[in-house]
Amino acid sequence: MAAASGWERLVARDAEWEALERRLAAARQGRGGVLLVSGEAGVGKTRLAQAAAEHAAARGFRVAWGRCSDGLCPGFWPWIQIMRRVGGDAGPLTGDLAPDDGLFELYERVLAALTGDGTPLLLVLDDLHWADVSSLRLLAFVADAVAASPVLVVVTLRPEPGDHPEALRDTLGALTRQPATERIALEPFTAGQIADYLRARGVPDRPERVAELLDRTGGNPFYLGEVLRDGGGVPAGARDVIEQRVGRLAEETRTLLRVAAVAGRDIDADVVAGAAGRDVVEVLEALDPAVATGLAVEAPDGPDYRFAHALVQETLYAGLGRLERARLHLRVGEALEARGADAAVLAHHFAQAARVGGAARAAGHAATAARQATARLAYDEAVQLWEQALRHLPRGDDAARARTLAELGQARRTVGDAAGAHRDLTEAMDLAERAGDHRTLVTAVAVYGEPALWHWWPYGTVNDRIVAVAERLLAGPLDDADRAVLLGVLGVALVYGPRREEGERAAAEAVEIARRTGDPALRARALADYLLASFVPGRNAARLAAAEEMLAVPGLPRPAELVARVSLMACLLRAGDLARWDRELARCERLLDDGRRPELEAAVRIAQTARATLDGRWEEAEDLLRRHAEMLFGSSVWGREFRRLVTTFTIRRGQGRGAELLDDLVGAAEEAAHRPLRPVAVLAAVEAGRTDLARDLVERWGAHVPRDWTADFLTPVWGLVAARLGTPDPAALYEELLPHADLFVVSGMGSACWGSTHLVLAELAARLGRPDRAREHARAALDVHRALGLDHWAERSERLLKEPP
Repeated sequence: MAAASGWERLVARDAEWEALERRLAAARQGRGGVLLVSGEAGVGKTRLAQAAAEHAAARGFRVAWGRCSDGLCPGFWPWIQIMRRVGGDAGPLTGDLAPDDGLFELYERVLAALTGDGTPLLLVLDDLHWADVSSLRLLAFVADAVAASPVLVVVTLRPEPGDHPEALRDTLGALTRQPATERIALEPFTAGQIADYLRARGVPDRPERVAELLDRTGGNPFYLGEVLRDGGGVPAGARDVIEQRVGRLAEETRTLLRVAAVAGRDIDADVVAGAAGRDVVEVLEALDPAVATGLAVEAPDGPDYRFAHALVQETLYAGLGRLERARLHLRVGEALEARGADAAVLAHHFAQAARVGGAARAAGHAATAARQATARLAYDEAVQLWEQALRHLPRGDDAARARTLAELGQARRTVGDAAGAHRDLTEAMDLAERAGDHRTLVTAVAVYGEPALWHWWPYGTVNDRIVAVAERLLAGPLDDADRAVLLGVLGVALVYGPRREEGERAAAEAVEIARRTGDPALRARALADYLLASFVPGRNAARLAAAEEMLAVPGLPRPAELVARVSLMACLLRAGDLARWDRELARCERLLDDGRRPELEAAVRIAQTARATLDGRWEEAEDLLRRHAEMLFGSSVWGREFRRLVTTFTIRRGQGRGAELLDDLVGAAEEAAHRPLRPVAVLAAVEAGRTDLARDLVERWGAHVPRDWTADFLTPVWGLVAARLGTPDPAALYEELLPHADLFVVSGMGSACWGSTHLVLAELAARLGRPDRAREHARAALDVHRALGLDHWAERSERLLKEPP
């Protein structure tokens, strides 16, 4: 039995305490990690953590608590508390972040504060089910990093979805996969444990009494304590018990407790006084009886009091009528506003008071909080806050709605919700045009040209609305910055369709204007647009130079840097510069923690997949495809199916099993949305020995390749078809591919890589009856594949060399 006073008051938790002692001992020796303590409300999670904290402190540990709050606090709130208590700088978490800092640096600074002096440290994250998304992600990072340090993180949580179910589930999944994570599930007391509990409190443990308590309380320690404290009454649940105890207090105390319940779990006497119109001394005196009866406790630091249990606050809050609740939220919001409280907290209270005069202030504070969340890189919270602002805007204020929708659309785009962003931005443009709000219209259209790796719309479509609005704005007076932005948008919007070259020229003009302005951010943006607008055969060198210029822009934000690096990697792979490609991949890995941009991580993983196919590492390529199959591709799921089938066919083809994909490829390619798969399906038919089917498919589909980002992959594929089938025209394809002979065949940003273009040219030359040229191309392919250690493609090259003329 441990000597800590907290342990001496614990009952029926022997196994759990042994686990805690074991993990604290390991942490002292530099083997930290995470201990998850889960269980229903009132089962004793926080009490166990308190005992562990007392025990750890007595043995020289530093101890810091971070309590999560149910939607009332800004992002990173529990970590802000922890940083303040360990003596670290909480500034970055509250928005005091240098402009070029990102999440990786922020995380590293938090980790440095926790592990810096090597002293054993116990962190307690209480009520994780209420944590904000940013705090959950930081926990996942810290958990992985402290496994080899003297830091133990004890996390308490309920087995329920929480405020952010998906993020909580993802974080718990990430924690569970880490070897240094252990879970303790606290269960309600059994009959024998209830008897132990009664004996520890000096209460007779008669069997019939134990059975009654087990039946009425389910063994929940909090319910047990409430029932026993009630002096023998046995209510149906904790709410009845709490309401009875509250009912015994003076009316003034009850009134102030209801006000405090609206304010949250923590009880700040100044806030309660302001909301209730009382003197703060009167409030402190009136709340003393609540402390005496155990409904509230005095906080050692922070607020004046704290509800003894979350269920106390929840019960008081639930007992308020709708109108009374709304009025109290309004008064609490006004009291907090006078004290300069966090904008997210103010937005919450005024939103709850929207029908009694709080709507306008809810919208204003939510907008402020959304911008603050963006500055902290808490993008998920920014989206939620912009949505809240939108809900509470005054009806009929189209100008304000347009501005808010434009900001919301931008925030959605940042978190990868391209479809939602497009919906909001379309409405913003409609409203701005009706209101004649030129500035908001430019802002909304500009979002379509922010640095990105994917197009916003499905393959082959042109967003005529964006084109029309951008051209109309460009026809009028604009400053250089707006003109460069809109030209870049136009370049991206015209990628598909007959005006593609015009779009590329517009994007190039945007780069020239941006260079003249001397604005680094504008130049980076324009270069990113150019990288999308110029993604066609024959532009690899120009795109590589643009990516390098973008990376040289001073103060480049981390998401934009990742766009530039992944674009550079696609160019390097085509050029066969694998050593530099490897270095860029390592840099990208270090950038992936900067903000939730699913499309950015998707591109990095796609690039890795291409490299695996180039190296002939088929199992690794298939594993990457499986693990990252659900990543976002622009505004639709089109890219997922294209990537899946192209990559899988590449793998099966390398394994000699390409025929297995024939039916899937033909079935998908029949759909107009997946027409870029058609040459791949024809090649699969040819290589499966189904030449009649292949000819039929060519006759039915044709062999046209649009001049877009698919062309430098699909043209070589048609080249292989022509070499084996005689159609489409082998001579025309040979001439078209010859200028790109020294490039590698790559699908898009890197779904697959099929080795050197010389391989395709060798087969075409043989088909055209030019054996000497065929051998020259095969020898060139063999030389480059051998030089780079690409055994699979070297073997293909050797087979071509050995074929008779």
